Formats: sequence, structure tokens, C-alpha cells
Amino acid sequence: AAHYVGFIGEQAYAYGFAFRNVAHGLCLPLLDRPERFAPSDRALDCELSAATVKDRIGLYDTVILGGAWRRPIMRFPDFLPALGDTLATLREQGKQVILLGRVPYIEGFDAECGTKALKLGFLDCAARKTVPLSEVEEYNEPLRTLAERHGALYYDLTDLLCNNGACSGYADGKPLYRDAGHIGMQASVYLGRLALQDDKAKRVFSTLSGNVAGGRPTAPPWHDESTGTR
Repeated sequence: AAHYVGFIGEQAYAYGFAFRNVAHGLCLPLLDRPERFAPSDRALDCELSAATVKDRIGLYDTVILGGAWRRPIMRFPDFLPALGDTLATLREQGKQVILLGRVPYIEGFDAECGTKALKLGFLDCAARKTVPLSEVEEYNEPLRTLAERHGALYYDLTDLLCNNGACSGYADGKPLYRDAGHIGMQASVYLGRLALQDDKAKRVFSTLSGNVAGGRPTAPPWHDESTGTR
């Protein structure tokens, strides 16, 4: 889930830890045979990617897992047990594990709606595309339960994206998503800053303070240290 990079970058800068992102398109972050849940034309890529991760994971004390969980949870009955096996393996290796929930999937989200609204003059983009929080919990609650079962920490963005039982891809009339299932980079940074005031996020990411296995913590590239601006 590379769209979390901006979000994690803000936590890293605030709490003084370093991290590295490892992602391979359409490959779920499983240690054992992720190709089972990948499109057939990406199966070998996912198998090789997992092998690379297993070779390097010993360098890190903490592993943060994020992915496009909605589809495999709904399609494959054996996916959650497979994810549980990965969590169990990491915990047996003595690693701290943080499992990131799925951002709300907003089917039909149109990142260009704002541009269309300027031309047409009558579109209320923020009101057009929301999803009930209950639908989001259908795939996030099993993840939360799985994390608790294996002694992992869990965090998702629903407190920041959802209000009064509905989740939106907009904030202050501006789109946060780039498509139905991914937040944009600027939105990721924006949500990361909001999360610094979120008690749930504090409880999870403050535990990483001083963890520099991935290298010395530095300001994210979107921060301008010379002027103190962001």
C-alpha cells in the first residue's frame, strides 16, 4: 500500500523513526506463497518479491503491513488464515508488527469530478460519492481481530475519513483519492498530519520512537527544513 508512504512519513518525522517502503504492484504482503492470491500473470513476480523480502526482513525490528485487503478477503476463504500465518511468523521472530487497515473503497470515485463541476456548474462532488462505514468494517473488522489475535498493532484511517456512519473521499471539498481505492500522495501527507492529533494513531506510532533500523530519520522530501515549512 504505497499510498501510505506520505502518512507514515509524517509519523516517522514526528516520532523520530526511519522506514523503508517495499511494494510490488498486485502482490499482497505475505511471506508464504503470495502468488496464490495474485493474477496469474503476476504470480512469479509476487513469488520473487516475497523471497527478496524474506532475505532482508531480518534487518528490521518492526514490520508495517498494508495492502488492498478488500478483494482477497471477499474472494478467497483462505486469505485471512494466510495473513494470520504471516503475522504469526513475524511475531515468532520477535518483531513488532503494525497492520494497516484498508482505506474505504469508494466505487466509481472520480478524481476529475471537480474539473467537471466547473464546466457543468451543478455537481456536488463530495456528496456524490460516499460509502457506509458498515461496508468498510466488513473487511477491516476481520483485520483488526486478526491483529489482536497475533499480538500485532492495528490502525486504519476510518476515524479521519468517516463521520456519522459515512466515509468520503473529500475533505473541505477537495478530493483525497486518486481512484476508488487509493488516496493521493498529498492527501496521504495531509492525513498523516491529522493523525498526529489522533489518539489511536499516537498509541500505535509513538511505539516506534527512536527506531532507526532503516537508516537515520530525516525530514520527508516534502518538508523544507531550511525554512521550516511543509
